[in-house]
Amino acid sequence: MAKPIVALTFGDAAGIGSELVARLAAMPEARQATRLLLVGDEWVWEDGQRIAGLSTPVRRIGNFAQARQQEDDDILFLPLDTVVQDAVTRGTVSQVAGAGARAALDACLRRPSGEIDAISFAPLNKQAMKLAAWPSRTSCTISPTGWG
Repeated sequence: MAKPIVALTFGDAAGIGSELVARLAAMPEARQATRLLLVGDEWVWEDGQRIAGLSTPVRRIGNFAQARQQEDDDILFLPLDTVVQDAVTRGTVSQVAGAGARAALDACLRRPSGEIDAISFAPLNKQAMKLAAWPSRTSCTISPTGWG
């Protein structure tokens, strides 16, 4: 039986999400349970690995459809350009980091049906989200058609 493909974004680029994703990707249990598809900026992934003190190989793909075409157990990585590295200061709330987190989630939500099985994300910063014009309430609903 094929493992489910789970798209995983790094969350807020200024936060701890990339480090948490790097640690998860290095866990053998993660590979045994699912096909991880990391989605986000390459520099954020590299920074997370550096902070975690890890180096986990990934297979880069060009679009979501290619995730189903891979037959090995490699962790997949779909690089996006959502936030410029020089615009983010780690540990600092910013509109830029909030917008980048949303852009990665939007990419996952807008992919054609059937290309992935689930979407997950590392921690988001509510203040950065509000600065990036996300819904002003403390939570929002995410559906296949977008944000609510």
